[in-house]
Amino acid sequence: MWQPLFSAQVLRPLACLALILFAGIASADCQYYQQLTHGPWRAIIDARAENGCSLQTIHLALGTREQKLGEYTLTASDPVRDAWLTDLDDNQSPELILITTSAGSGSYAGLHLFTLNANALKPLEPPSLSKHLMSEFRGHDRYLLRDRLIIREYPIYREQDPNCCPTGGLRRLFYRFNGEALVLEP
Repeated sequence: MWQPLFSAQVLRPLACLALILFAGIASADCQYYQQLTHGPWRAIIDARAENGCSLQTIHLALGTREQKLGEYTLTASDPVRDAWLTDLDDNQSPELILITTSAGSGSYAGLHLFTLNANALKPLEPPSLSKHLMSEFRGHDRYLLRDRLIIREYPIYREQDPNCCPTGGLRRLFYRFNGEALVLEP
């Protein structure tokens, strides 16, 4: 006589969990649209999914309320989660900041910084983490904006920590824009 390997008590919760997981994947929001203003400046961020949700084409436009001054288009594998328009270096010209977050258990955040330079949007690379900081980093990070500083926070993982349970506390990194690059504050 045939006997099931798993009882209904085990299968029912597993089936419910599978439905919840697959429903989340199917309904993942792969689009992002936002209009931002800062003083006389205006930015538009329009991110559209390609290839399911595996890629986004992100179109950026920046200008005054009267005219568009700079545009930029990029393709990213991680969806846009937030955007800020601010003046990080107090030079009366705005910086546009995009925050992306990867899918998966690490939820790695990405920072994309753009400046307006001669009526064009210019992307700037954020500094990489040092070897020491990389040894304690496994994602789960987020970015904040406070007093012209960009703050990156992430849980500190010790070597033996599983992905679920960091035990090293919280790391905060402070970045200042000097007009040409993001610089890690000591």
